[in-house]
Amino acid sequence: MNFFSLLFHSYAALVFSGKNKSGVLVLFATFYDPLVGLFGLLGNVIANVTATILHIDKNYVNAGVFGLNGILVGIGVSLYAGFSFEAFALLVLASLLSVFVSLILLNEITLKFHLPIMSFPFVLTMWLVLLALRKFSSDVPHSIISPFSLFENLDSFFVSILPANVTNLFRAFGSLLYMPSVFTGLLIVSAIVLTSRISLAFGIVGAIVGVIVLNSVGEVSDTHPFGLNEILVAIALGGFFLAPNISGILYSIFGIAICVLVNNGMEIFLKPFGLHTLVFPFNFVTLLLLYPLQGKILYAHRAGLITIPLAHLSTPEAHVKWYQEKYGRKGKIQYLLPFYGAWYVSQGPNGKYTHKGTQANAYDFVVLDAEGKQFSGLGIKLEEYYCYNLPVLSPADGKILSVENSVADNSPGVTNEKNNWGNYVIIEHAEGEYTEISHFKCGSILVNVGDVVTQGQQLGACGNSGYSPLPHIHIQRQKGSFVASESLPLKFSNFENSLDGKKQIIEKGILTEGLLVKNCE
Repeated sequence: MNFFSLLFHSYAALVFSGKNKSGVLVLFATFYDPLVGLFGLLGNVIANVTATILHIDKNYVNAGVFGLNGILVGIGVSLYAGFSFEAFALLVLASLLSVFVSLILLNEITLKFHLPIMSFPFVLTMWLVLLALRKFSSDVPHSIISPFSLFENLDSFFVSILPANVTNLFRAFGSLLYMPSVFTGLLIVSAIVLTSRISLAFGIVGAIVGVIVLNSVGEVSDTHPFGLNEILVAIALGGFFLAPNISGILYSIFGIAICVLVNNGMEIFLKPFGLHTLVFPFNFVTLLLLYPLQGKILYAHRAGLITIPLAHLSTPEAHVKWYQEKYGRKGKIQYLLPFYGAWYVSQGPNGKYTHKGTQANAYDFVVLDAEGKQFSGLGIKLEEYYCYNLPVLSPADGKILSVENSVADNSPGVTNEKNNWGNYVIIEHAEGEYTEISHFKCGSILVNVGDVVTQGQQLGACGNSGYSPLPHIHIQRQKGSFVASESLPLKFSNFENSLDGKKQIIEKGILTEGLLVKNCE
């Protein structure tokens, strides 16, 4: 990503977008007040240049994390400090500070808990700036907007022709740049529409629900009835950080209600310090509601609360597609083969060896060479078997319910009838939806009970523990959350099979014994 694209991308990130076209609109909107636009742009440049000089991970830089917060810091300094040499010096220091605050939060929040830091660096940095300004003046800092005359006239024109509720809604969106004007709001809404209509819909829902909740717990402002923080929470939880489904919608509405309470409480708490809430309620509530979904106690996927991996963040429309690919159009789990490369189905459902009775729907997989053998050499050592110690993957997203990792591997040709399943993992993928994978190599399992795993994540290594004469992977879909539960038919999705040299791409299907199969790339 070149530097100019990075600058536009940082503006786009303000509206949960990755499109430069949206970024251009947001940039243009900041120049409703030329000084605000200039300081926002300088904050963006300073933050991204600093991040580049420090050789910060490009994934975070390109995501707009540093530029986004630099823009908001620049806007904040211009509104509260005005235009002067001192204000420019403050802008430079504050932009640099936001980079280091971002680094701390990335280490403590993103890397440790896989959660976004959003605009928390801006909030913390801006609070320090406001406190510093009070050092030089006893007055509480107030923002001053000096719009460009043409834009101010356009703003007045829109106010004259649009209904009051509509103008107030646009002002709320315009508050994203701390300039609650109809003109600015129109540009912000346009930037959102260019990226996602779902995001805009959730933003409007957030504004309306926020007013309803505020009506029930306090007094709604006549001039600015719609709240920016409620809009941002609705967009963030409604389809950006969570899969857009019924559960996500209800969770988003709950988040909006909590945001109203947090916003009211923080206004009272911060007033003696001369500080403003800014977007603290949005950041706090979003993290507050995302954090439990990452833990080991709440079974979030049972409730349909599916978090989008940070590396896969895109648009709500793309997240709908991602969700459908993972769980199917009706929310059904899409299982992938639990390994890399091509493996041979050595025993399928109703197999002639052990897949009978309650275990009739299980699969066994091994790796063969060109001669159809499972091993090199004489096959008397485990290490001679091609599949031994190869990675075993999670077939779908889920939560680890049970792990056994201490059963010793058998020598080839020997079985352990006392510990039939050997080393195993049981995963819950949704309510009533479980898989069990057996015969892992002793000590190789990498996950623990309560861990949340993603599809394709390595669970451990193929071994020969339990009732297993030769190394292989055993997998079954089952009714219960306990070992040896009754198996259920298991269909794999998006795989390639080969029989007698003929290859087929299968969207979803049952495997039969003798197939050579691998996941589609």
